[in-house]
Amino acid sequence: MMRKLLIILIITMSLTAKQSCKDYNDSIDNNIIKLIKDSNFKIELKEVKFAIERLENGNKSIQVFVENKNREELGLSAVETIGWLEFNMKSFKLYEVSMADPDNPVEISYSNDWRDVIATVSSEKARECISVKKKKSLIKDNVTSLLENENYWQGTIGKSKIYLELNCDISKATEDKDSCRFSRYFYETQLQDIVMEHGGAIAPNRYRLQVVHKDNVVEEFVLNHSNGVLKGTWESKGKSLKVVLKKLKLTQEYDAFETFRAKFLKFKREKVEKLKSSKKELVWIEELHSKTSFFRLGNGFSKASRNRVNPVFDELQNEFSTATLGCASAWNYGTGMETIHASPTYISSNLIGLDIYLNYFCGGAYPDFNTRRHLYDLHSGKRYKLEDILTIAKQPSKIRELAFKAAGRELKAQEPSKDELQNEGYDPYDLQYWEYVGWEYGKKGIDFFLNFSTPERCYRGDSYFIPFKMLKPYKNRLFPYAFGGVEDAK
Repeated sequence: MMRKLLIILIITMSLTAKQSCKDYNDSIDNNIIKLIKDSNFKIELKEVKFAIERLENGNKSIQVFVENKNREELGLSAVETIGWLEFNMKSFKLYEVSMADPDNPVEISYSNDWRDVIATVSSEKARECISVKKKKSLIKDNVTSLLENENYWQGTIGKSKIYLELNCDISKATEDKDSCRFSRYFYETQLQDIVMEHGGAIAPNRYRLQVVHKDNVVEEFVLNHSNGVLKGTWESKGKSLKVVLKKLKLTQEYDAFETFRAKFLKFKREKVEKLKSSKKELVWIEELHSKTSFFRLGNGFSKASRNRVNPVFDELQNEFSTATLGCASAWNYGTGMETIHASPTYISSNLIGLDIYLNYFCGGAYPDFNTRRHLYDLHSGKRYKLEDILTIAKQPSKIRELAFKAAGRELKAQEPSKDELQNEGYDPYDLQYWEYVGWEYGKKGIDFFLNFSTPERCYRGDSYFIPFKMLKPYKNRLFPYAFGGVEDAK
């Protein structure tokens, strides 16, 4: 009885705040779009449009698109996505995230006047709306497992079991023929995402979803919604199968679908790698659906280290396996993750460093590649951030100063570096490239990797090495290890 009352209370509070929150969000969204148009985010296309798609973890996701009426003649949506932006509602920072490295988002600058405008919109009505939402959220946390998300479905195509995420709310009446674009599904036997680039309502409670490869419709669902069930047909290459889908009970977390997918992952031991001049071993594990490989600590590492670190590496492999499966090729079936490779970069008695190289195209304006670099404590399993190691971690100008000194460069504007792919080059003195540097801990010092926007990734390899002897004055006193520990050969 108590749980039923909690659910009723959630619904009641939602209705009470509905209009207040709508007015608040509309005002915020309109100003964010104006802010983007006035920012330094530029695309050399005419009539680019922006639409705020969703709010997740305090971030507004903004679709960047153009409308191409010629596509309608092919039975496709006129909407053509060319990228994604993200606006953080706490920091008021704007990022380009179409293909960005999650650890190194590309910040887009804009006038501080807009920051004041966004902040001013937080009026008494806005605070009232947020207050109600917070109260609702606190209660909702206690009954999350009881709530069904309208977006998630499970069922069959013919005899094959599938799981579907609809990118629309079918509980709301709409006549938008593309309101469900970018919905996705996967077969339980394969786990690889198949994206419905187009789809939406074609009549009340009737939906069409299309898988499109190279402007050709290769699959089409026609589904009717009635009494909490989706029924209809799936067609491909002249073949038609019956579809029946029922609601899938998942939590309201933004990554619930990926967490659910992860329970189907399967692993096998691939090989054992012996480290040179050491008795330590790394055990490589392959995930069978995504074909991703990741190592674990093996013999030679203490039992305590294996117990602390290997569960962390388990989670990392789960993350990258589901990321590979959740990245659908824009051109055909299969993953858009062309390369994903993990390798150890530093191993001592206290620390282990690794990097994960990714090369992918999951849709959007550009294909992309990046490297994620991690450093872990072998005794606790903790992942270290740069501020855990250096007191100047959040002082990009100081890091630049030390990097230039270590490289023997004068600390002033430099002649732009030339590159055949980017003729105008860039000036490494420009502080924007140092705001979100990547870093890699080594035996003699730390390599710092400059940060570039997606179109400038041809420079992604640019790095500056700063030896520990220059970094010692800035060592965080809470970092438990001396710089430059003895490294195990890899």
